[in-house]
Amino acid sequence: MPLVDEAINFSFIHNETQFDLIPTFASVQNSQIELKNPILEEASWMRPTLLPGLLASVRQNLNHGIRDVRLFEIGRVFAVSSEGELPHEREALAMVATGGALEESRAQAEREFDFFDLKGALETAVD
Repeated sequence: MPLVDEAINFSFIHNETQFDLIPTFASVQNSQIELKNPILEEASWMRPTLLPGLLASVRQNLNHGIRDVRLFEIGRVFAVSSEGELPHEREALAMVATGGALEESRAQAEREFDFFDLKGALETAVD
């Protein structure tokens, strides 16, 4: 099984982070939740999916020359509820991988990471 590291990201995302093609917890278009008094000005929306944080983590690793990245995150995602009520929230799991598949006791990857490596990691996590 390939080594998979846990990522822990903020529940707040940048205003311009959009994943229109990816199904999210929010079922209504433009149903992201904007914070009235955000801690960070550039992170004033609650995340409807875990992908923005994971992709930012991959980008940071790639910028530092780390090509073989395997991450997972378990965290809360948020969706708009009725007017005047707290947002709906639920636990979600997301995984992302890039680069080569490092085998145990090998210094370099022999092959590119593929779907079946990610599937194996997911099955292990479920077990």
